[in-house]
Amino acid sequence: MDKSKRSNNSWSAKQFKKMFEKGKIRFDHPIQRKGGQWDKSTKSLFINSMANGYPIPPFYALKEDGVYWILDGKQRLTTVFNFMNNEFVLDEDTPEVDGMNMAECLFDELNEDLKDEIEDCMFNLYSYEDIAYEEIEDIFFRLNSGKQLSNIQKAKATLGVELSEKISVLTSHPIFEEKIKFSENQIKNEEDLKVLMEFFMLYDNDYEMTKAGFTPTEVSKYVAGLRERKETCQEFIDVTKSVLDLLNEVIEEPNKKFLKPTNLPMLFNVANYAIENEVSADKFKSWYSDFMDELKVKEEDEMTRLAKQYKDFGGNGSKKPVKIMGRVDTLVEALDEFINNENE
Repeated sequence: MDKSKRSNNSWSAKQFKKMFEKGKIRFDHPIQRKGGQWDKSTKSLFINSMANGYPIPPFYALKEDGVYWILDGKQRLTTVFNFMNNEFVLDEDTPEVDGMNMAECLFDELNEDLKDEIEDCMFNLYSYEDIAYEEIEDIFFRLNSGKQLSNIQKAKATLGVELSEKISVLTSHPIFEEKIKFSENQIKNEEDLKVLMEFFMLYDNDYEMTKAGFTPTEVSKYVAGLRERKETCQEFIDVTKSVLDLLNEVIEEPNKKFLKPTNLPMLFNVANYAIENEVSADKFKSWYSDFMDELKVKEEDEMTRLAKQYKDFGGNGSKKPVKIMGRVDTLVEALDEFINNENE
């Protein structure tokens, strides 16, 4: 790498916070992991390290038009900003600093000397400007080589910046904010991306499902191969965007029992089937509402045939091919039956 493209700056935590508030520090580069990776204990220990004067590893960023896009240091910086904004209380086991208490304190509740130590803590930032996508990806890999990334997070990096940017449009769709509610831990592990990739696998005519089914390893292998299929991937992205738009119109409120990762790829698939077969949004919405009611029935002898069939293909081993395709086919059959009954 051309060293002339790299620069080095040292700023205090307070200066970094001001830069962030002015939009000069950004954390949403598409290759970056999502936030929320640290628990309370880890965040508290980091704040304690700042107050104690322990060395802080440098941060790394891309610099574009005066904006620093953080590649490494997101968890540390967001922890500092959130704490200085009194958004969390330090853990009860946080050690003292020179006899001054930090445990179970907000920033504003700390001794003035401790607050000064935190605000004046200096951070070193290495930034890179005017470098190629391949160099960005190489930096990210090297920075994360010793960290525990989930399979899908590792696979996301192999997509490259260009595809990651495009796919991030899908994971940012309003439906994931308002209708499909992932848990904090699922968001941290990017389950939303994994679900979307599973739908890609169902839609992809050139993909042949292995005996493993939708295991994290199989999904990650599939994602890694998308980089060499950019035009095809763009088609998948466009189709998925239409599916999410339809479902956002159809689903009125979150359904925690059904709208979860194990069911979503199948729901996306039947929504796409509806689009391809020109089923109106109103009819699809009526079918969805009826089928959700059918799934709520608990007594087996009162269940409709297809609701029971769908449930039978769930449960243990739900990621296996026979159960995946069983649920896929059942939803399509249920929609077809509903439309045929409507037309009679």
